[in-house]
Amino acid sequence: MPYYLSRIKFATDGPRGGVKWNSEQYLINAVSITHAETLINQEFSDAIVEFEVAGISQSRIVKIIDRTKTTADENL
Repeated sequence: MPYYLSRIKFATDGPRGGVKWNSEQYLINAVSITHAETLINQEFSDAIVEFEVAGISQSRIVKIIDRTKTTADENL
């Protein structure tokens, strides 16, 4: 499955009492852009803050190599 890069904007309380919009990016393993948006909405559906998906694009990342697991972890 390809990876998609999603930019999320979420509302927080600003320092002067107004609403401040912050952005974060998430890498999503999905079969399509629509699937990626569905996964993001599911992930944030229980969030307390207001959010919106500002954009999704296919990433050029081919593979994520995660070597954080040790042989001890595999024996569990």
